[in-house]
Amino acid sequence: MGERSRKFLCGLGSGYILIATNTVYTLVSIPLALHFLGTKEFGLWALVTQLASYMNLMDMGMQSSTARIFINYKDSKLDGRYGSLVKTSFLIFLAQGLLVLLAGLPLIPFVGHFLGFSFDELNNFEVLLGFQVLILAVGFATRTFGSLLYAHQQYSWSNLGGACGLLLSLFVLWQALASNWGVFSLLFASASSALLCTSVQIIGCVFLDLLPRKNSRGRICWRQARELLSFAKDTFLMSLGWQLISATPTVLISKLLGLEAVAAWAVGTKLLTLCQQVIWKVYDFSLGAFSEMYFRAEYHRLRVRFFEITSLTTLLSVFFGAILILFNSSFVHLWTSGKIFWPSSYDILLGLLLVSYSVNRCHGGFVSVTMKIGFARYIYFLDGALFCIINALLIPLYGFGTCIYSALILDLFLPGIYGFWRSKQFFGTSTYEVVKATLTPVRYYLMLTILLCATFKLLLQNPISWVELISKAGMFVSSLAVGFCCFQKFLLQSPFSRFSSLISPKARD
Repeated sequence: MGERSRKFLCGLGSGYILIATNTVYTLVSIPLALHFLGTKEFGLWALVTQLASYMNLMDMGMQSSTARIFINYKDSKLDGRYGSLVKTSFLIFLAQGLLVLLAGLPLIPFVGHFLGFSFDELNNFEVLLGFQVLILAVGFATRTFGSLLYAHQQYSWSNLGGACGLLLSLFVLWQALASNWGVFSLLFASASSALLCTSVQIIGCVFLDLLPRKNSRGRICWRQARELLSFAKDTFLMSLGWQLISATPTVLISKLLGLEAVAAWAVGTKLLTLCQQVIWKVYDFSLGAFSEMYFRAEYHRLRVRFFEITSLTTLLSVFFGAILILFNSSFVHLWTSGKIFWPSSYDILLGLLLVSYSVNRCHGGFVSVTMKIGFARYIYFLDGALFCIINALLIPLYGFGTCIYSALILDLFLPGIYGFWRSKQFFGTSTYEVVKATLTPVRYYLMLTILLCATFKLLLQNPISWVELISKAGMFVSSLAVGFCCFQKFLLQSPFSRFSSLISPKARD
């Protein structure tokens, strides 16, 4: 097994351990919080979490820029340039952490008054958001360690650190809630998780000898700072667009519909988030290797691996999309003991959105590998801006379901079309061939999954107990597995090793 394949499999395996831990944390923490807290208090914490995530915009694309550019320098650690880049990134991230504090803390009272909280809610809101900003600022100052692990494809340290952090967070949450600390229990849980995760990343960098050695540490270099900031500037608008789509619904729903609606949105879309994590890990842990192949001009290998991963992502997204369509609303009802209502009509939209996000993310995100962002920065920003405008107008009239409708339509027509066009440009082929390379190897498997999903949706009623939910989910997965085993040679007609024949032989630099 090659070194890249080993790192990919280790990263993917540890990534799924992190997802499994996160699933356990989510399944236990939300009912636990709802047991000790009211839906309004839980909605307040969901709102605070999303508002704090807006402060991630202070990153301005630096984390992805640093991780990507480290790949270009990691093969020459002894000439001082690598050490200079590490020192320069430390300085920039420290400055960003201070900026988060200086910009975030003074704004907190104004945000609370804008959202129209009562006196008690306002006090809790200000304390929660203030400490959340502090946690985020500390995280900014230590982001170099995570970037180093990513550049060297040592994902396991970040993943296992995150898993341990979640387990510690769950224990702290349980103890704090039992001690009647109320909504502030969630704050202590978040802080303990962030502290442990960061500590593991630092230990990983030291243990793997990723930090520059004493005789090759170099010095802070403004030329490298300009290189980091230049690429970060290109990726910033892309990050901003995605941030607007992922975080804005909570803020708009809170302002226009209230905290109870925020709780319904946060819980109803939780399974979507978990499915995204399962699917996107495959592509995320491939990006480091893709970037390395591109930097070393291994274009043929890059072409083959990219379409392998894209096709596998498509397969996984359709499978988990079917799970969402069939079982999400019943799962939410049983999970929250009926405290949260989620319309089953939204589940079909969530399933389609999962497929659209996953496939388009592969093609659209490839621009970060080539470091040629181009017009993509404006496409993703326009996507986010239109999403905010549309939902600010429609949520008061039609409820938060408009968030899902608009996200799906916009993703198909903006990032979707543009992403496939960029793949066509890079690989020097037609859009049809790009779509064919993505779908052909798994087309019959996709048809079987869609057929079984439609059959189960039409013939089976929504489960009303955990036993019924688990049994029907088991029936669906078993039916799909039996169909796959019986018709394996037809379902996956084109082996992954033949992907290169589906597109033109020449890739562009």
